[in-house]
Amino acid sequence: VTVDKLGAWNELLTEYGGKVVENRFNFIKSLHEKAVAFHAEFASSDGSLALSLESDLLSPDGGISQERIREEFERVASREIATRATVFGPHRDDVAISLGSIDCRAFASQGQTRSVVLSLKLGVIELLEDRLGESPIVVLDDVDSELDSGRSTRLFGALVSKERQTIV
Repeated sequence: VTVDKLGAWNELLTEYGGKVVENRFNFIKSLHEKAVAFHAEFASSDGSLALSLESDLLSPDGGISQERIREEFERVASREIATRATVFGPHRDDVAISLGSIDCRAFASQGQTRSVVLSLKLGVIELLEDRLGESPIVVLDDVDSELDSGRSTRLFGALVSKERQTIV
């Protein structure tokens, strides 16, 4: 791969990458609101849930500048060619998930992980309900395998708090 060939791809990523990251940022912000509420309802003893987007394209103030993105692509081009791997761009984004100050990706127990995943799923379900005006069919398999009886009861209470077709 040459700098010229890489440049063509980087132009496309510069043009559309910021839009992708902006949409991701807005989705995670909306999901955060819903998932935090569900998590507080059935697993509050784990600490407060927090979600955020980790993206190289976001500036420290949370904005997105196409000029800064273009400059960064140019700065890392030779390293990407040498390593034959991407080191910058929207495809390297990740979601940071924490309970209190603990990074869930590295330090959450199985029960905490299950609670976080269920909070995220319930958050997505509610976002879909808000967006579409109707509930999706909810299919859950072995949903309470890592949950104690109190969490399980609170989870099912949250699931049936609205009219939803739920298959467990």
